[in-house]
Amino acid sequence: MATRLSHLFGVTILAEFYLVSTTSALPNGPYEPRLEPRYLETTNAQNLRKHIEVYGIPYGVLGVVSHALTFYVIMCHFFGRRPLQPWEFLEKERWNLAVVSISSLISIILSSVSLARTRGSRPLMILAGMQIVLGALIDFIHIHRMALKAEGWSRSISVWAIPLVVVSIFSIYAFYQFPFKDEDGKMGNIFKAIALIVLLAWIGLTGLATLLTFLGNVFTLFKQPLPFAVSAVLFSCALFFLGDFGIATVSKSSIGTPSEQIKALYYTFWVVERIPLFTF
Repeated sequence: MATRLSHLFGVTILAEFYLVSTTSALPNGPYEPRLEPRYLETTNAQNLRKHIEVYGIPYGVLGVVSHALTFYVIMCHFFGRRPLQPWEFLEKERWNLAVVSISSLISIILSSVSLARTRGSRPLMILAGMQIVLGALIDFIHIHRMALKAEGWSRSISVWAIPLVVVSIFSIYAFYQFPFKDEDGKMGNIFKAIALIVLLAWIGLTGLATLLTFLGNVFTLFKQPLPFAVSAVLFSCALFFLGDFGIATVSKSSIGTPSEQIKALYYTFWVVERIPLFTF
């Protein structure tokens, strides 16, 4: 009997020790749930305009002109031609390489500044990131052009049309992020609506041509990639126009006039982007 009592007493002591040791690890105060991250503020036309005021990359009409000239240079370099003298071939290798590299480097730096200043605004960050990649692609295309040591069109250079299209497609996602449903984000007049319809038609036609020519080249192992490269450049250019249009609509500035605080950076970027025109 004594043995059983001592055994029961020992079990009781162990049980009490277990309960005390486990409950002492619990917090003494009331239970406080872990704080969840706050939801980011939904982008609307009004707060997006504040970000556009520090966005140093051309948009609107100025952006369209800038991107048109940029893609014109890309097309000329695809064919090994001088942008200001398209009937002549590129010849001055060192000068051209220096000009394009300097332009691309400064463009990437200025685009990175805009990317940092507009963080929190998804569409502007996407478009700034696209501009960074575009600046790098221009440099790579020209380096490839110089490495060919041959005049005119080369089949191998058409490979750069693929990343060009890939990065440009992000413009669709950026455009979707713009708050066009807000009262302050509406286009406002029929001319912008017509411009959007024309732009969407251009994107649709060149996009279809790019897809069909790409599939055709897949089956022929890219024996005739020229139609694909040309349609890809036109398609990519139209997609960059889409981003320019979106910013112009929300900012209510069709021309793309920058704010006073970003004017110097804005026009510096515009001028720097024109430097590759002077490749000979």
